[in-house]
Amino acid sequence: MKGPGLFDYLSQKIEKKDKITIILKQCIDPIFLIPLIYKLGKKKVFINSFWLENNTVIEIKTSNNNMIIKKIINKFNINKNELVLNISKKKINSKIKTKKIHYQINEKNIQKRLSVSIKPNKKDWELVSFFANKTFVPESKESRSKGAGGGDDND
Repeated sequence: MKGPGLFDYLSQKIEKKDKITIILKQCIDPIFLIPLIYKLGKKKVFINSFWLENNTVIEIKTSNNNMIIKKIINKFNINKNELVLNISKKKINSKIKTKKIHYQINEKNIQKRLSVSIKPNKKDWELVSFFANKTFVPESKESRSKGAGGGDDND
């Protein structure tokens, strides 16, 4: 199941239950789930999620359109490439010792970052272009017949 489909499914499940705990195994890049966790958190549920990164547990707490990302002391048995999601209709209290807050995400700072990203600096844009160019296929009759390109001169 792909990320968006999974989170749509969890959204439906939490309507019927007060609390859900899910462990995703072989979740190699849990950081890519942050936008989905944030979106689900906007549905008036509370989410605590945890994963192991460089021998440190990363915790994400989401509630009331606010997401806090921080490093915590590992008192869990979280294995490499696992993501633990606790979703609840009620606030999840955590008695875990934390290190400082790493990031805070909410509507205000999303808009601020969006306005900056619309006009990226040249160095950042060149880095994005470098990685994008790695995904392009050479233009040829064969690549076109297999669906490459958008079909006009601006692809």
